[in-house]
Amino acid sequence: MTILVTGATSGIGLAAATLLARQGRDVVLVGRTERTASAAAAIVRADADAATVSWHAADLACPDQVGTLARRVSLEHPRLDGLVLCAAVSNPDQVTTEGIDTTLAVNHLAPVLLTRLLDQHLLGGRIMLVSSSRHGSAGPFDPEIFALGSQASAVHRYEATKLLNLLFASARLRRPHGAPMETIDPGFVRTGLGRNARGAFRLLLTLTRPFQSSPQVPAQRIADRLLADDFQDGSHVGLNGAAQLAANARDEAAAELAWEWTNDVLTRSKWE
Repeated sequence: MTILVTGATSGIGLAAATLLARQGRDVVLVGRTERTASAAAAIVRADADAATVSWHAADLACPDQVGTLARRVSLEHPRLDGLVLCAAVSNPDQVTTEGIDTTLAVNHLAPVLLTRLLDQHLLGGRIMLVSSSRHGSAGPFDPEIFALGSQASAVHRYEATKLLNLLFASARLRRPHGAPMETIDPGFVRTGLGRNARGAFRLLLTLTRPFQSSPQVPAQRIADRLLADDFQDGSHVGLNGAAQLAANARDEAAAELAWEWTNDVLTRSKWE
């Protein structure tokens, strides 16, 4: 069983890769640089002698690197049994890569494109996409939040990408595809996602750190769902069962709008 994990150099991604390898799964790690990806692979290998552990370096904010990653993975692993999409960023200021908001690119566009490019290699496999309960605070889907020069905060842009994850999963159900996909709310997890946070949000993260769960908690849930008998395409799960979607993620019209808007962005920015 071969599982590809993005965002595998830290946090939930590294914890999931380590656990899956410990369970005997062959794991393919994706990190932004060769240094971080190879270092993460060494950590996973040290904890799981029986598993085959490999890695790829790709900056998921760059469309050409996402495409190259998919081609390399397809050649080296003609069949994948699982795709775990953990990579995410939250920049304090709006950062762009090739004219696209980097938070949007990494958190939404890259998972969409990888899911599409690797779908045929996942026949019989499963996809887990990490979202967040913060999607409910994003409000109705509004693409203007990602416009260049937007004054939206880092938190709001992050929340909007997590909403997009769920709208994409909803719209995907109504279109031809191969591998089933579940989205997961990992809970309030102690990761490095907010390491660049400022002001009140940074203070909040610091004060609540004792109450944040270990990345191993959602990692265990991800590993369990990949083998679950009740795995259901389009389901949204939490740590202890089904998770609740906010009203903005249950809006089918918004899901269709988000799907078409995503396609337009991918085409215009030459992601596809």
